Amino acid sequence: MTLPSVSPIACSPITKLDKRYCCEPVLNIRPLEAAATSIGVAVGLCLFGSIGYAAWNANQKADDTQQAVAQLTEAVSTLVDRQTNAQQFSSPEAFQEAVSASIRAHAEEAQQAEINARYSPFDAAAETAPEGQWIYGSQSARFTLVEYADTECGFCKRFHDTPKSIVDGSNGNVNWEYRHLTVLGDTSVKQAQAAECIGEQLGNRGFWVAIQEMYEKTGSNGAGAGNLTKLAGSVGADTDEFQMCMQEGRHLDRIDQQTRTARSQGMTGTPSTVVVDNQTGNMQLIAGAQPAQAIVSAMKGLVARAAEEGEG
Repeated sequence: MTLPSVSPIACSPITKLDKRYCCEPVLNIRPLEAAATSIGVAVGLCLFGSIGYAAWNANQKADDTQQAVAQLTEAVSTLVDRQTNAQQFSSPEAFQEAVSASIRAHAEEAQQAEINARYSPFDAAAETAPEGQWIYGSQSARFTLVEYADTECGFCKRFHDTPKSIVDGSNGNVNWEYRHLTVLGDTSVKQAQAAECIGEQLGNRGFWVAIQEMYEKTGSNGAGAGNLTKLAGSVGADTDEFQMCMQEGRHLDRIDQQTRTARSQGMTGTPSTVVVDNQTGNMQLIAGAQPAQAIVSAMKGLVARAAEEGEG
């Protein structure tokens, strides 16, 4: 250990400087006054040296303590991290489960993004609609396009975008109601039932998304839209609840009633669209997959009729 430096001491001729920085008397003492002076100086220097060494030693100990504390803190942090990791993955099975959970979370996020994309084109459909109706567009619209259709009908599939485009461009003046007219056998009935079961779970908008998915997936004319349970899951429905709804035959009476109503009004083919003026109650039937211009023309005719009757 290096001692602090001290300036050389001027000692009297009868003293000598020892390694403790102190002067001690030797033989042949001169007068007492000189010896006393030398001893006083030596004692003062010894005291100064001792104090300086003590202060340096205290600082050195403080530095050593601070360094020891820092090392201890680092060691404890390392130990805590290791214990935490051990708790998180205490076994290969735990690690595998963590990986699987991460993969599931990613898959669920991707699936939800796909569902949101399917719903996005149907923002104009309210979450709820009046009991017994599926309505796209403003529920206070002047006109309603009541379409009777079959999801296995190729002409219905081709026509499906026409009423939607009219509603989307009507500034809230036209809405669209979907009703079932199942004319192509059991597959048509099953898909109508599936749409109703999905609507029961997911509401008005969910129904419209389900109908859209069926038209996109079906090969038409009885080919079907594939696995209906999978389709239900793809639009966000609980598949167990969906299967229960299908097995119990819910909504079959409603589907049958709508089909019989359509036939009683002279509708024999699909699609058939009834244009209704909600202000006057007047209506006009349009048969087949007519272009948008034919529907717009029918609405104009109903407006003219209302004006003639003083109700426009």
